[in-house]
Amino acid sequence: MEKKKTRSAKRVNTAKTSLVKEVVQRAVSMARSTSGKKVSAQELADRIAFKAYEIYERRGYSNGNDLGDWYEAERLVKAELGL
Repeated sequence: MEKKKTRSAKRVNTAKTSLVKEVVQRAVSMARSTSGKKVSAQELADRIAFKAYEIYERRGYSNGNDLGDWYEAERLVKAELGL
């Protein structure tokens, strides 16, 4: 028997999907800019979040390593930007 999702579970999934789309859109627009420019703290956080999601995606969406993904993404983004 298949469980039906509750309304709150549907809202959470919808919110997650829209958040991921927003992060991806920001990352795409940032990728279009040149890397020689200084980035704001918000832009840096957005780039790190996008990179962490890419790492999570490469691991097959397996949960439990979000902090490790974040630190790895932070290291990679800072290296890309020369920080």
